[in-house]
Amino acid sequence: MSNIQSIGDLLLKHFDTNSLYPLVGSVVGTEVRHLTVKSYYHRIEKTAYGLEANGIEKGDSVAILSNTNLDWNVCDLAIMCSKRTTIPIYPSYTSEEIEFIINHSEVTSIFVENNIQFLKIKEIISKCPKLKLIVTFSNEEIEPIANITIKSLETIIKDGSDFLEDNHHSLKQDIISIPPESNATIIYTSGTTGLPKGAVVTHHGLLQMLLNVKGFMQNRIDKNDRSLTFLPLSHVLGRADSLLCLILGNQTIYSEGFDHIADNLKVCKPTFLIAVPRVFEKIYAKIKSKMANENLIKSKLIDWAETVSKTYFNKIQSDLSPTTFEITQRELAYNLVFSKIYENLGGKVRFLVTGGAPLEKEIINFFKMANLPILEGYGLTETIGPITLNPLRKQIPGSVGLPIGEVKIKFAEDGEILIKTEGMLKEYYKNEEATKESFTEDGWFKSGDIGELNSSGYVVITDRKKDIIITSGGKNIAPQKIENLMKLQPHIAQFMMIGDKRKYAVGVVGIEKALFEDEFESLGLDHLCTLDDLAKSPKVKEVIEEEIDRVNANLAPFETIKDFFISPLEISLENGFLTPSLKIKKREIFNKFSSEIDALYRDS
Repeated sequence: MSNIQSIGDLLLKHFDTNSLYPLVGSVVGTEVRHLTVKSYYHRIEKTAYGLEANGIEKGDSVAILSNTNLDWNVCDLAIMCSKRTTIPIYPSYTSEEIEFIINHSEVTSIFVENNIQFLKIKEIISKCPKLKLIVTFSNEEIEPIANITIKSLETIIKDGSDFLEDNHHSLKQDIISIPPESNATIIYTSGTTGLPKGAVVTHHGLLQMLLNVKGFMQNRIDKNDRSLTFLPLSHVLGRADSLLCLILGNQTIYSEGFDHIADNLKVCKPTFLIAVPRVFEKIYAKIKSKMANENLIKSKLIDWAETVSKTYFNKIQSDLSPTTFEITQRELAYNLVFSKIYENLGGKVRFLVTGGAPLEKEIINFFKMANLPILEGYGLTETIGPITLNPLRKQIPGSVGLPIGEVKIKFAEDGEILIKTEGMLKEYYKNEEATKESFTEDGWFKSGDIGELNSSGYVVITDRKKDIIITSGGKNIAPQKIENLMKLQPHIAQFMMIGDKRKYAVGVVGIEKALFEDEFESLGLDHLCTLDDLAKSPKVKEVIEEEIDRVNANLAPFETIKDFFISPLEISLENGFLTPSLKIKKREIFNKFSSEIDALYRDS
């Protein structure tokens, strides 16, 4: 692929060789609506020249503020293929957060999904002097703003079509003249602390990340495969997912949104699926909760199915051959119990991919019983997504796999993972100090994660460097492992461990009303109870205490949780306690509940 130097070149290659293939599409109700490569390319081209027709110049930064959909991807490619720079913005961000990114990256135009997002821009427009064009994906009536051009995406596409006819331009001319080292996108870190940093990604870096994935997959994904895309495209993992079809040739189908995933899976019938761990954790919790409420006969059948499946897969994992009897039992267990789980994901999935945070071994092993191998991987905003992945031939739960493509990994003296790859940020935008601090003198990127190699040479992440807890007694605790074990418990949705410079560890527990719905009567609660009612209930506290004690039983004494506080507020994206990539904002939790946390130490 020596003649391929940018994302645009990949698009051109499809257009020149495969123009009638339905490369992308969207789920709409009970059907998938496809776009051929030809239609896809021309929609991208017209969008790019619609920007030009409305005064957005080459080299400008153009933002996208929207939930995941096909239009997001079309606009992303239109921006990058026409020598402009895409600035993704999380749709959950507040006006103040959006204002910072728009001004920091000097955005001149922004695509917004609907009136909800438009109103955020309207609120800050007087503080964004460079912004002159707002393009909406919806056809809702939008209130005009003085000195700002506001148009729908379809109008921009019409403008682009007229411009192309009048000026005899083509997107191909722009694409073939893109310098590989020019900026393709600036991706702002969602960040659990402080202001976001803008990771500058070149066309060469973005292309190299995709080439690394292609090399690692060894043609195991092709035009016969289909993915359902629902992760935020403003997050680096979702963005990588949206671009895979250009390098691998698979069909990328866009979901109707998180609330519709279960139905969309049955319509789309993907052959592979990429999701963050929280998605798999929720599916697992729902399945286990349903299993726990089955009658005695079904419950015993499920226990038997799990037991024989564990025996079978333990032998496979140890490179041993199961006996004929074990194979027969495993097939029966799958047909009677686990096949139903497989069918709920569309019935055609060959494997699942996860990254962004650790996924507990128990969940990975459970999905494997349903013939749904999970390939856990690892990557950062700064590495434009994946740099390690468990191979299809053998997954080792608890690891994030092997380096992909030309990625190199080594470990600093304190265990920090150091990375070298061409598929990486060029710099942090307007932040020379942060750029310098993030690299060693010989050019290795400092990941901020602590890790090691296991006996098979797979990378294992043990914790975030900044999250390591050192108690006042000098004991080092890696909280990530313990927090993940807590989240496996039936009634614990989120868990944050505290103990740095303290005598011992305590925790903040996040709960969800849905996890208690079948037990309201036994807990003495009404179905109309609030999360605050649940958090204050002595019986709920007893349930959580029992679950924490179960985890504590398998921890070293200095790691155990000595006391806990149940949050009366859901730890969610909407209230600002989670990042858009669904990681807990520990500083926000600590600040919100500082007096309750201090009380845990005073009371003891």
